[in-house]
Amino acid sequence: GRLGEVESIKSMDQLADFLNKGIRLYLTKLSQAQMTPEQVQREFELLLRTNDLENIGDIVDKNILELVKKKHKKGYMFSKEGWNEITSFHEKVVECLRVSTAYFTSKDPALAARLVVLKEQTADLIIDLSEQHVQRLHRGVKESLDTTSVHLDLLGNLEHIADLSTNFMRLKIGRAHV
Repeated sequence: GRLGEVESIKSMDQLADFLNKGIRLYLTKLSQAQMTPEQVQREFELLLRTNDLENIGDIVDKNILELVKKKHKKGYMFSKEGWNEITSFHEKVVECLRVSTAYFTSKDPALAARLVVLKEQTADLIIDLSEQHVQRLHRGVKESLDTTSVHLDLLGNLEHIADLSTNFMRLKIGRAHV
């Protein structure tokens, strides 16, 4: 049931934290003196990427699960429109994470281009979906009035995950080493 899902997410987050510490320890034990500039760069990329992934795990474990619990405790339901919007935004964010992981390992320029588009789409979508939610509030949709804080917080947390998943892009991954 639901409780089992919550517990399994919590244990996955603990595992992610544990793996992140292990990876960090391993990477920092590597002697930079014996590394090529490319390897030093890659070490830096890996440290940032594992850290971003750990932060994503924390958002799910600490923020999103709390919102789920709050919604259940109060017995609120999302409006049909609102729930469709949340799930479609969630799909877009999961795609961001998937494509960013594929790009991080492959450095495929086509995936980089796809990521840039995805990032723009999530930025536009969050504005549209927040506006649509506010319009439902103005129409007095009961579910929207009930769930408004959970709804907007959920969208915000999902947006933060999308941002973290593409965080490493600022390193200009795959740039030619001079």
